[in-house]
Amino acid sequence: LLKIYSLKLNMRNKTILVLYFLSLLGVFFSGITIYDHYSSGPSEVCITGSGCDAANNSKYSEFMGIPVGFFGILWFILFSLSIKFSEPEISIILLLGGITVISYFVFVELYILRVICSTCTFIHAIVYLQALIVFRPFMSGTLKRNNRN
Repeated sequence: LLKIYSLKLNMRNKTILVLYFLSLLGVFFSGITIYDHYSSGPSEVCITGSGCDAANNSKYSEFMGIPVGFFGILWFILFSLSIKFSEPEISIILLLGGITVISYFVFVELYILRVICSTCTFIHAIVYLQALIVFRPFMSGTLKRNNRN
């Protein structure tokens, strides 16, 4: 299964470029969250206003004293490297971990902080979109097999 994924991904240069571009956007938006985290004033880039400030100044904005935006940047770099070096196992592990962490942050925003950080939402959407792109061959293959029976 992973060999098929690797071959399909290697044959689709446009798909790889889209994944790289999304990772670059993810690094950019993660950098904005870091800037907002250390900024003393209100967020200058948040679409929804105070939602970003509340999220970036909450106890959930850091992990072990490090702003989570740094971990976001690291994640996007590692994911891009796993694609570049055709390491599908690592890509899948990173995506599953990324989806889990992003889902946790969505829960925190909606049900604990009761705010929506637009910058964070862009990051969440990027990770979900990357997962859909990578897992699409698996999902479409499964659906086709199930329809035959």
